[in-house]
Amino acid sequence: MTSDIFININNKKSGWVYGYSWLMWIFTILIVFLIQLITLDDLFLIYKDQVQIIDYGRLILHPDSTWALTWQIAEEKPILIWSYLGPLIAEMSYHLGGQYGLGSRIAALIGGMLAATMAFGWLKSRNVPLYATYMLSLALLIDPLFVLSQRIGRMDSWVMALCFASCWILRSVSQKNLKINIMIAGGLAIIAGLIWPSAVFLYPLIFLELLNQKQVNAYKKSFFSWRLFFRKLGFFSLGAFIVGVVLLIPIWESLVTIFRDMFTMITRNINSTEGSSTKLLALFDYQVWLKLIKAYIKTLSIFFPILAILAVFSKREKGLLIATLLTIATIFATLVYELRALYLLPYFMVLSSGLYLNFKNILLKRLSNFGLFVLVMWAVAVSLIFKTVMANGSDSASHQERIFEIANSSIGPGEYKVFLGFNYEFYFAGRSLDWQLYSPYVKYEYDAEGNWISENKYAPEDKFVELLSKMDYAIFAENEVDNDLVKQIGNSGLVYSDDLVMKKDNNQFQNATINRNKEIILHYLMGDKTNNSFILFSRKPTNYEKKLNSKPEPAISKISRDQFNF
Repeated sequence: MTSDIFININNKKSGWVYGYSWLMWIFTILIVFLIQLITLDDLFLIYKDQVQIIDYGRLILHPDSTWALTWQIAEEKPILIWSYLGPLIAEMSYHLGGQYGLGSRIAALIGGMLAATMAFGWLKSRNVPLYATYMLSLALLIDPLFVLSQRIGRMDSWVMALCFASCWILRSVSQKNLKINIMIAGGLAIIAGLIWPSAVFLYPLIFLELLNQKQVNAYKKSFFSWRLFFRKLGFFSLGAFIVGVVLLIPIWESLVTIFRDMFTMITRNINSTEGSSTKLLALFDYQVWLKLIKAYIKTLSIFFPILAILAVFSKREKGLLIATLLTIATIFATLVYELRALYLLPYFMVLSSGLYLNFKNILLKRLSNFGLFVLVMWAVAVSLIFKTVMANGSDSASHQERIFEIANSSIGPGEYKVFLGFNYEFYFAGRSLDWQLYSPYVKYEYDAEGNWISENKYAPEDKFVELLSKMDYAIFAENEVDNDLVKQIGNSGLVYSDDLVMKKDNNQFQNATINRNKEIILHYLMGDKTNNSFILFSRKPTNYEKKLNSKPEPAISKISRDQFNF
């Protein structure tokens, strides 16, 4: 019944709700922002994506840096990327947000507000009924998968915001403002690509809007002019070129290196276990589809795809369907995982909006409205209600304080070369203590079950040992230290120094059943479990020898201490 009221208001193009729709929307996103802000620090685990993106930004500001979290062991250098604007936002927000890493999460959250707002304007320009525009934009804003990308400090939300803005401008353009507006749209599209490379997944949507001529040919809606299309394409390309050249000037001297590194990055993000012919047939491989479906199930983002599928079968928009399939094929050519699947959410949103244009079937109308209601209520329940309740008592700041205490007492401040391996929990503490941090940039592939694996994380071995021989310290998770790694550490000249043991947080571990439920129900919103013990190696014994006589040696390591005496 509520939806019928909104429909009538929208049809009359009058009333308070329609006239003040933007005020309603701004009020909504402010409420959502405040609720998410309350629970933004409950993720104990520091995700690789968050710290790598921040470190990319640090490299932009300090291009001569000789250390990085994306260190190429074989090439003995950091990897550089041309999409530097997103990392720059992350690095600047890190400095503004304090030493615990909340700044980049807040920046991503702000990007999410902008993305949903641009989606709201874009759907309105597509003449989607107001109630559907509002609820679909809200569903995107609080979709569990979209929320996850923001909570781990990724820049995907900013990419979506700029791509949606480009689509909105292209959809709204008229003959009077054709030239300048389309150039702006082109500029926004290239900025999105310079925010993060994944913008390529949304470019088919922008191209689809570039093909649209309904606003320009107001009196000839069925007439398509190739002349007009190429004119628009020319202005779009000119705007993209001008903005692109201007924004590449700051990294101009490093472009050759950046393009070489981007080639490396792209090849390492493509499923190299499959040949070209297999990739072309991926759209017909049910196992790859199962991986994609699993990604939405695991992240609890299950109703947007269902509503989009209903839209495909009830209202076939050929151009939009082709763009969606093209993007799916591109994703299938890479490693299919949760944060690749994220980039299909905009397609689901636009496909679903077609359900609410020109209802011809009463049953379909009711089913569509019910589906939209379920979609929004599910997102509200998972992202706002359940998340807030289950986050009660969690505090990642106290966890990071403990990490900082351990780092400060075991190594202390100074420009020490510290090999972190893949222990990203120590990144923010290390930055605060002026450490030079190293972590390998590795190549991932699929295992038989479709999970990401990397069997050669420290390859080539001779280069790895050479790198370790230059380190003052190295920190490895206790469960990662096997016989092979012990041998390589010994060959580098590093020796066992100390056990770094995290104290279990009582609120986090007080109830195993509750923790298990979190792991199952909200795994991707609550984060993985953190490591609770690490092993510190150093160029020479440090604090451990001094403390050895004053306290019992902790029996943490699974490998005998004798193996550390090289």
